[in-house]
Amino acid sequence: MPFDFDNITKYRAIFKPKNIDTLKPECFAYIGKEMIVRAVWIEDSGPYKGQWIFQQKIPDNLDLTNWMPCFLPEEDFEFLND
Repeated sequence: MPFDFDNITKYRAIFKPKNIDTLKPECFAYIGKEMIVRAVWIEDSGPYKGQWIFQQKIPDNLDLTNWMPCFLPEEDFEFLND
């Protein structure tokens, strides 16, 4: 991963989920789309253990204060360089 997660928390990324079986319905509309995400924690157990978990910004909120209630694993994103 080409980012320093300790110093930067917001990223541009394309949402490419590896497994859609457990994806929340409200997240399906964003598959294949670019979005702004923020790192919120590192998962310490389960299938995503050791991965950063991200939260997506609500697209029509330009001031970056509202975030979706979906928490998505690092493996579901293609991160873009600014």
